Amino acid sequence: MFTGLGNLGGLSLRNNEISDIQDGTFNSIPQLTRLNLSNNKLTTLRSDMFTGLGNLEYLYLNNNDITDIQAGTLNPTSQLRILNLRNNHIQTIPSNLLANLLQLRYLRLSGNNITTLPSVAYDILSSISTVIIGNNPWQCNCRMVEFRLKMNGSYPFENQITCSQPDSLHGLKLKDVSPEDLICEGPTTGLMSPVTYPPPTTVATEIPETSTVQNF
Repeated sequence: MFTGLGNLGGLSLRNNEISDIQDGTFNSIPQLTRLNLSNNKLTTLRSDMFTGLGNLEYLYLNNNDITDIQAGTLNPTSQLRILNLRNNHIQTIPSNLLANLLQLRYLRLSGNNITTLPSVAYDILSSISTVIIGNNPWQCNCRMVEFRLKMNGSYPFENQITCSQPDSLHGLKLKDVSPEDLICEGPTTGLMSPVTYPPPTTVATEIPETSTVQNF
């Protein structure tokens, strides 16, 4: 599709009706560093969708209909620095999705359907300079205990998790809730799957868009 554009550095495909991207679509533009796919109709991010984009640094996928992200989706984009997934329908993210993104400095997951976070998510999020995870329907129950126990006030994302459920904790910041009050009342889906935590025994209001990160 992009034959003859091997030196292309930036590509904006936003505001279209794109619902799928075939394997190999970007193979002919390996120098691409910026890709904007926001405001489309993507529902699934497959593991073969971004092959050939080893130099990609900026990826905008906000304002789609994404519900499913397959394991290995971002493995080809090891140079990624900016990842925007806000305003989708994401409930879970494969635990290894960000493992290969050692250069990632900005992650936006606000405005999705994420409800809980396992302990490993804290370690991953704390390694990223800017994390925006507000405006999700957080379930402050036993599945958040280990994540809550790691919270120490060192990172801004800790202040973005406001409890939606249960009703008794609605509106409270997770950081202000005692771990003993995080009780399971039913099945819950977390950010990174699979997540299984036993009951315990013992990403603030939405942050505005940073002026240094602009869609192009």
